[in-house]
Order: sequence, then C-alpha cells, then structure tokens
Amino acid sequence: MTVKIYGYGWVGKAMKELFPDALVHDPAKKYINTDKTDVSFVYPEKRGFSSKCIPKDVYSWAAWAESLGYKPQLIKALLARNEQWLTDKTS
Repeated sequence: MTVKIYGYGWVGKAMKELFPDALVHDPAKKYINTDKTDVSFVYPEKRGFSSKCIPKDVYSWAAWAESLGYKPQLIKALLARNEQWLTDKTS
C-alpha cells in the first residue's frame, strides 16, 4: 500500500512520522517527492482556514461531539491553532 501525503506543515510532518515510506505530493512544485526527505515546505501566508463552511462545520461538529459526551481534543487544538494563524495574518 502506498500512502500519499498532500501538503506540508505540522500535519504533514506528523503523517510523515507515522508513514515514513509515504510519497509526498507538493502542489506548488507539481510533483510527488519520491526521495522522502523534503517535508518542511510550508505556505506561511496561506495558513489557516477562513472560508464560510469549513470553520462553521468544524465548530459545529465539535459542539455536537461534546453534546454526546466526547471530548474532541484534537479538533479543539486544530481550531485553536487555526485561530492563532488567522490572528497572525491580520496583525
């Protein structure tokens, strides 16, 4: 089985740790990295999601999960990091 990782950043790096033999797709360079060493490329000016649907849906899902007694710690951390990225862009 081949695992392909799309994008980079801390999620891509974490996936690379889990799947060291993964192929990393770099949309900016338009190729699949087969040497498996270049996983540090990020898009600092485009971090975070601020569309209409994604934040609303993710916050809604987290609230729904909490209403069922689940503690979505990973999603909460993702949302907090996203808020930080968006704040960093505007300051």
